[in-house]
Amino acid sequence: MKKLLCLFLLYPILNQSQDFQGKAYYMSKISVDKSWLDNPRFASRKGYMNDMIKRNTEKDYVLEFNSIESTYKEVEKLETEGQGYNWMANYVGENIGKIYKNAQDKISINETEMMGKFFLVTEDL
Repeated sequence: MKKLLCLFLLYPILNQSQDFQGKAYYMSKISVDKSWLDNPRFASRKGYMNDMIKRNTEKDYVLEFNSIESTYKEVEKLETEGQGYNWMANYVGENIGKIYKNAQDKISINETEMMGKFFLVTEDL
Protein backbone atom coordinates (compact mmCIF):
# COMPACT_ATOMS: atom_id res chain seq x y z
CA MET A 1 0.00 0.00 0.00
CA LYS A 2 2.85 2.40 0.84
CA LYS A 3 4.49 1.75 -2.54
CA LEU A 4 1.26 2.50 -4.37
CA LEU A 5 0.77 5.73 -2.40
CA CYS A 6 4.37 6.85 -3.08
CA LEU A 7 3.98 6.08 -6.78
CA PHE A 8 0.72 8.01 -6.88
CA LEU A 9 2.33 11.06 -5.22
CA LEU A 10 5.52 10.96 -7.32
CA TYR A 11 3.81 10.42 -10.69
CA PRO A 12 3.17 14.15 -11.40
CA ILE A 13 6.82 14.97 -10.64
CA LEU A 14 8.13 12.17 -12.85
CA ASN A 15 5.72 13.10 -15.63
CA GLN A 16 6.84 16.76 -15.66
CA SER A 17 10.53 15.90 -15.70
CA GLN A 18 10.23 14.76 -19.33
CA ASP A 19 8.62 18.03 -20.48
CA PHE A 20 11.41 20.46 -21.37
CA GLN A 21 11.61 23.48 -23.60
CA GLY A 22 14.01 26.26 -24.35
CA LYS A 23 15.56 28.80 -26.68
CA ALA A 24 19.13 28.93 -27.92
CA TYR A 25 20.65 31.89 -29.74
CA TYR A 26 23.43 31.44 -32.29
CA MET A 27 25.65 33.92 -34.09
CA SER A 28 27.30 33.01 -37.39
CA LYS A 29 30.32 34.88 -38.73
CA ILE A 30 32.09 34.33 -42.03
CA SER A 31 35.60 35.72 -42.35
CA VAL A 32 36.33 37.47 -45.63
CA ASP A 33 39.70 38.51 -47.03
CA LYS A 34 39.45 42.30 -47.26
CA SER A 35 42.91 42.93 -48.68
CA TRP A 36 41.37 43.95 -52.00
CA LEU A 37 39.83 46.99 -50.25
CA ASP A 38 43.33 48.49 -49.91
CA ASN A 39 43.30 49.17 -53.64
CA PRO A 40 43.21 52.96 -54.30
CA ARG A 41 40.18 52.48 -56.58
CA PHE A 42 38.04 51.63 -53.55
CA ALA A 43 39.36 54.39 -51.24
CA SER A 44 36.22 56.52 -51.50
CA ARG A 45 33.86 53.58 -50.84
CA LYS A 46 35.95 51.62 -48.33
CA GLY A 47 33.70 52.43 -45.35
CA TYR A 48 30.55 51.55 -47.26
CA MET A 49 32.05 48.28 -48.49
CA ASN A 50 33.23 47.33 -44.97
CA ASP A 51 29.72 47.94 -43.60
CA MET A 52 28.15 45.91 -46.39
CA ILE A 53 30.54 42.99 -45.86
CA LYS A 54 29.93 43.02 -42.11
CA ARG A 55 26.15 43.19 -42.51
CA ASN A 56 26.11 40.21 -44.87
CA THR A 57 28.61 37.95 -43.13
CA GLU A 58 27.20 38.16 -39.59
CA LYS A 59 23.84 36.51 -38.96
CA ASP A 60 21.90 35.64 -35.82
CA TYR A 61 19.74 32.53 -35.45
CA VAL A 62 17.34 31.30 -32.79
CA LEU A 63 16.49 27.66 -31.98
CA GLU A 64 13.22 27.09 -30.12
CA PHE A 65 12.60 23.55 -28.94
CA ASN A 66 10.56 21.29 -26.71
CA SER A 67 10.50 17.53 -26.21
CA ILE A 68 8.72 16.89 -29.53
CA GLU A 69 9.56 19.64 -32.01
CA SER A 70 12.09 22.35 -32.82
CA THR A 71 12.19 25.46 -35.01
CA TYR A 72 15.42 27.01 -36.29
CA LYS A 73 15.30 30.37 -38.06
CA GLU A 74 17.31 33.47 -38.81
CA VAL A 75 16.55 36.52 -36.69
CA GLU A 76 15.19 39.22 -38.97
CA LYS A 77 17.00 42.54 -38.83
CA LEU A 78 15.45 45.89 -39.63
CA GLU A 79 16.80 47.41 -42.80
CA THR A 80 17.95 50.99 -42.67
CA GLU A 81 17.03 53.39 -45.42
CA GLY A 82 19.27 53.49 -48.45
CA GLN A 83 20.71 49.98 -48.31
CA GLY A 84 19.61 49.18 -51.85
CA TYR A 85 19.74 45.73 -53.45
CA ASN A 86 21.56 43.17 -51.35
CA TRP A 87 23.54 41.30 -54.03
CA MET A 88 26.19 40.22 -51.56
CA ALA A 89 23.76 38.23 -49.40
CA ASN A 90 23.07 35.95 -52.35
CA TYR A 91 26.75 35.70 -53.21
CA VAL A 92 28.37 35.29 -49.76
CA GLY A 93 25.80 33.92 -47.35
CA GLU A 94 23.97 30.65 -47.23
CA ASN A 95 20.21 31.02 -47.03
CA ILE A 96 19.09 28.65 -44.28
CA GLY A 97 15.51 29.93 -44.03
CA LYS A 98 13.26 28.33 -41.43
CA ILE A 99 13.67 24.71 -40.37
CA TYR A 100 10.95 22.82 -38.50
CA LYS A 101 11.53 19.31 -37.11
CA ASN A 102 9.02 17.08 -35.39
CA ALA A 103 10.49 13.98 -33.73
CA GLN A 104 7.10 12.48 -32.94
CA ASP A 105 5.89 12.56 -36.58
CA LYS A 106 9.48 12.04 -37.85
CA ILE A 107 9.30 14.91 -40.33
CA SER A 108 11.50 17.88 -41.24
CA ILE A 109 10.27 20.93 -43.18
CA ASN A 110 12.66 23.55 -44.56
CA GLU A 111 11.26 26.84 -45.88
CA THR A 112 13.78 28.75 -47.96
CA GLU A 113 13.72 31.67 -50.38
CA MET A 114 15.69 31.61 -53.58
CA MET A 115 15.57 34.35 -56.22
CA GLY A 116 12.36 35.80 -54.81
CA LYS A 117 10.47 32.49 -54.66
CA PHE A 118 9.68 30.44 -51.56
CA PHE A 119 10.24 26.69 -51.45
CA LEU A 120 9.15 24.07 -48.91
CA VAL A 121 11.34 20.99 -48.68
CA THR A 122 9.83 18.13 -46.68
CA GLU A 123 11.97 15.20 -45.53
CA ASP A 124 11.53 12.18 -43.31
CA LEU A 125 13.82 11.94 -40.30
